[in-house]
Amino acid sequence: MTADAGALKGWAAKVLAEGGVADARREAVLLLAHAARGSRAASSSAWAWSAGARDPVSPAVARRYRRLVALRAAGRPFAQVVGEREFFGLRLRVTRAVLAPRPETELLVEEALAYLRSGGPLGRRPSALSRPGPERLLVADLGTGSGALALAIASAEPGVQVFACDASQGALSVARANARRLGLARRVAFRLGDWWRAFAPEGGPGPRFACAVCNPPYLCEAEWQAAPPEVRAEPRSALVAGPTGLEAFWAVAREAPAYLEPGGLLAFEVGFGQAETVGAILRAHGFEDVSVRRDLAGIPRVVSGRLRPERAGGDRGGASRGAA
Repeated sequence: MTADAGALKGWAAKVLAEGGVADARREAVLLLAHAARGSRAASSSAWAWSAGARDPVSPAVARRYRRLVALRAAGRPFAQVVGEREFFGLRLRVTRAVLAPRPETELLVEEALAYLRSGGPLGRRPSALSRPGPERLLVADLGTGSGALALAIASAEPGVQVFACDASQGALSVARANARRLGLARRVAFRLGDWWRAFAPEGGPGPRFACAVCNPPYLCEAEWQAAPPEVRAEPRSALVAGPTGLEAFWAVAREAPAYLEPGGLLAFEVGFGQAETVGAILRAHGFEDVSVRRDLAGIPRVVSGRLRPERAGGDRGGASRGAA
């Protein structure tokens, strides 16, 4: 027996609102579009927005829709419910093993691309980006999760080679699958491990990077405990740094001089109120030209700095995630 699209959307909006979803009506439409994907010749999104009380919905689509609405109303993040998220023009698979990429994280991609295209470390010419082999600039994505940053940079700048790491095998499985789906598997090398030591697990010689981006966990324990169910449904290890929320910044910045080229860029995404402290952390570990970029809400969101040439080439220790 078929159902009416208008009645289903009205029911879904009510259920989602009762579940605490802020924009319940919009998400009711988006979930219907996802449930109907592949079932209609026309665009499922356009149909979902325009469908009214007399538009029939097949039993199969209605069942899928009710299941999606129930998951979202129960506090599951939208990206997990539909299994995907768009990031920097790329459609990425998202599971419960990874943090869904946020729009503000695209600022990290923009920061890295602007730096590389301006010449990279010590003013190397942008033309070097298109050269194959050892002259190609290397980029690191520390804590890659779904692979969003690594894949966005590789897709936008074919002249670089990207290395990406994560301490979660589940997250790396998702990232590798996204790379294959996007045709970028040869452009991004994935490694299992904590921060920099994933690229040189024995502490020996390894890649030296022109640029590194990192969206680390930056919540403190108290913030995690007070977070809404939707946030707590995402991987804790991708969100919580430790008692202060600053532990990951210290760990990454401390080891960075051993892995970056002289003049290399290190760029972090930071949480609310952290920008000034993270800038001080970068300066304390040999970085200069520290700058801050704000997101569309005006919140300081990306903090970056360039490694002073005399500080490059430090010892390659084994800093673990969460070390201060």
